[in-house]
Amino acid sequence: LAVAEGEGACRRLGSVVDAGLSARGKLDIVREIEAGPSSETPGPWFGFVGDAVAPDDPLWITHIEDVAKCPFNSFIGRRLGVRPLPDPHLGLPDPNALLVGSVVHEVLEHIVTGGVRRERVTFQQAASAEPTAVAWPSNQRLEEMLANAVERVVDREGLGGFGLKGLLKAAARPVLEVARRVEWPEGMLHGVLAAETEGFVTSERTGRRIGFRADRLDEDARATDYKSGKPVSDLKTPKGRRNHLAERVAKGRLLQAVAYALGAPAADGTGRYVFLKPSIGNAPEEARVAEVSVADEDLCSAFRVAVDVVEASLEAGTVFPRVTEAQSDKAARHCDYCPVVEACRCDDTTFKLRLKNVMENDEDSDHDALEAARALWWLGVTPKEES
Repeated sequence: LAVAEGEGACRRLGSVVDAGLSARGKLDIVREIEAGPSSETPGPWFGFVGDAVAPDDPLWITHIEDVAKCPFNSFIGRRLGVRPLPDPHLGLPDPNALLVGSVVHEVLEHIVTGGVRRERVTFQQAASAEPTAVAWPSNQRLEEMLANAVERVVDREGLGGFGLKGLLKAAARPVLEVARRVEWPEGMLHGVLAAETEGFVTSERTGRRIGFRADRLDEDARATDYKSGKPVSDLKTPKGRRNHLAERVAKGRLLQAVAYALGAPAADGTGRYVFLKPSIGNAPEEARVAEVSVADEDLCSAFRVAVDVVEASLEAGTVFPRVTEAQSDKAARHCDYCPVVEACRCDDTTFKLRLKNVMENDEDSDHDALEAARALWWLGVTPKEES
């Protein structure tokens, strides 16, 4: 192979290449691809990249959530800045939920700031402000806000030449109607302090600040995060829905509301989600709002564990692809809509089995990064033999 590499290099206009090094590298790749699923040794595609965050680097709660869901996806997007390249031959870009959600957030922010008339402030600054009543805008004013929001989102995403504006307006209107029905049922929202407020919680493990941003802060230290998707649970009872929320918090997938409660500028803070997807299937209408109180010790404890585990994994540089969930043989649901799936081995059955074998091996290891990866793999999941 080294001889062949050398001959090939000579034919490439005299390019300089270390034929022996190139040959060894290619053989290493072949050996890694051909490794059987029973191999218990982590390979180069298991995501051990070295420190992914320095001890004094600030973190955001959305980053923590992204890593908990899929460390590799977060690494590719946040650390390497890789984005999928749209194919101009495929027609118009899809006015997906992310774009629609951005438009809706822009409109709701301007509804509130139009009433409060303040710049973005911190939780602490907003807490000392006088509560304000914010009216839902007239239809004409709402259309103006919607048109302006679409312009900003389309320009920010570099999609100005694709004719998406009309589609985004049409997709955002029913979502905004849900927001009006849930949050402004009488046309006036009382007790508003600010929109897009920033705060932080402190990691108990390292003392690092974990930042967050709330879409709206109201009196009594009640912070709201708008979600353009469906509710976290479609169960009929509040207890059942709370249990589903607790599962997501324990897995580190839904942490913002707890962060709002813990980081509130008062001792009795509350964080809440408002889910705005027009069609929510069998879920009851009250499932659109999910609240977390700082007094809920179980959720707050699960939050702290999740933050600690994800923070430790980032410091160890473990960014494995979560191509399946712990103790599951099915592909992870987030793989279905992953924007960087082309950079992942999620369709390689042998790799998935090998990754699962390595992560679910209960033997102690002196490999600190592997132990951190296993802790993240099992986050929020109790092994069957223990349960």
